[in-house]
Amino acid sequence: MPLTIAAWECLRTMSPKSPKHVGPIERRLGSEKTLEELIAYRHLKRSGGMVVRTAASVDAFSVFNCLPGDGASRGNTTLKSETGLTDRRYEAARKLLLRSGEVAPAGGTGGALRRAGDGPRAAAAKQESYLYEPFKKWLESGDKPSDQTLRLCLVTANGGGHRRGRGAWARPDVVAISVTSVTAWDLVPGVVAEIHSYELKPYREAEKLPGVYEACAHQRRAHYSTLVLEWPPDGDRKVPAEIEDECSRLGVGLALMWGSKVTPQLEPRRNSPAPDKLQEFLEDALSRDEDRTAYLQAIGRVVAVDAE
Repeated sequence: MPLTIAAWECLRTMSPKSPKHVGPIERRLGSEKTLEELIAYRHLKRSGGMVVRTAASVDAFSVFNCLPGDGASRGNTTLKSETGLTDRRYEAARKLLLRSGEVAPAGGTGGALRRAGDGPRAAAAKQESYLYEPFKKWLESGDKPSDQTLRLCLVTANGGGHRRGRGAWARPDVVAISVTSVTAWDLVPGVVAEIHSYELKPYREAEKLPGVYEACAHQRRAHYSTLVLEWPPDGDRKVPAEIEDECSRLGVGLALMWGSKVTPQLEPRRNSPAPDKLQEFLEDALSRDEDRTAYLQAIGRVVAVDAE
């Protein structure tokens, strides 16, 4: 069967010129069995207590990337031409892909190849920014409490015209700003405004701890902060325990996202940002006049109207 996402990504980041210790690679793959399979397929080879990626594995990725993701076939002559590999290197790469189940013969007499199945690897976002709008739409689709008078869901990541935040890790990728009416109680202020921040990471970065700390950095300016990881829901690996442990320790929420589906895992702890930090955050997030006006109206502030 084709390689798992974890195995594919692990190989992609390894170089034939840089041997790695067996232990960390085995932990990253999730099992000794997977490591032994990659060695049997000849993606990896042992060198004492180290493993190194083979040159044939690198060539195999080049061949695989030239095959259409829709399952259409390509002939060997075309693949050799597009990859620039010699006959010997191409044949080694082709055999490796067949052994590991990444490709299958397409039939006919020409020996054409097709992808045997790219599964979650094809579905994963090519870059982090592709996650923002689907996640924002998921936030907007949630049930709105009857006493909630405003819910703004905004993409606020750096880039795309947004000005950079105030210091490292200051700007989250997506924010949700809600205003709730509490006029049922005469001793409580009339509205409650809350800010939720979300830091999104594509699956190629989902196992890295810095994502947790980046989400944690937003706690100084938001009431709730959550890390959202792109992670296949039906994969054969769980989110690393150290990711969940750090989120729990720091009070950072955790959610898993795949395509348009989002599955909350850990609820974020409520923070108490200083008023000046909330002011900074809202100034950054409410960069559009229409968003700022909607927010001011929701909290009962008078909005000046330009005279015509």
